[in-house]
Amino acid sequence: MEFREFVEDKENQNFDKDLLEEGVLSVIGTILGYTLVGGILAFGGTLLIMGGKAYVLKMRDLWGKIIGKAGKKAEPRNVMQAIETNSQVKAEKAKIEEKHRSYEDSLKEVYEEIDRRDFEAAKQAYYRLSRTLQANPDIHKAIITEITKALKEPPLYIKSPGNSTYQAIKKVLNIRVARAAAQAVEMALMNGVEEDGDNIYSGQ
Repeated sequence: MEFREFVEDKENQNFDKDLLEEGVLSVIGTILGYTLVGGILAFGGTLLIMGGKAYVLKMRDLWGKIIGKAGKKAEPRNVMQAIETNSQVKAEKAKIEEKHRSYEDSLKEVYEEIDRRDFEAAKQAYYRLSRTLQANPDIHKAIITEITKALKEPPLYIKSPGNSTYQAIKKVLNIRVARAAAQAVEMALMNGVEEDGDNIYSGQ
């Protein structure tokens, strides 16, 4: 095992340990800057929409490995329609797009490199930001959404090493943010399954 793989494996173990000890919602919420589970679900739903319905619908593995965990059966098209029409997701998407615009000056170089799909250069541009900006969850979400739109797929970590969007987020930001984003997407998919006529995210 290469040293890089060893470090990554250790980071994954530490992240999973935190999930067990502190709870999934607490860890994901802290990393992404949400205090309520509804915000996490809405962010995951936003990434699914920004990543493009076509990608989600063609991922057959996704349904067995993510939706199957919840012990539910669901038609992909219906799940995506439920997510797209959910009011919380719509509100979160509008808020994220507004934040994305508000950081255009600060993140100009980062955005440009992401659009060129040069994620090493994007990482270097991110490191040139002030420490305050680097630690800001809103900055992280702006970068996550830019990568998601550029690669036309939501971040997913069904199995190592994760898909290309997950890998890019990990490179530009870090493994914890990438895992948090992927977890939010997975949670949004599982909660996008309507059951007994309830609306998604009901009770959140």
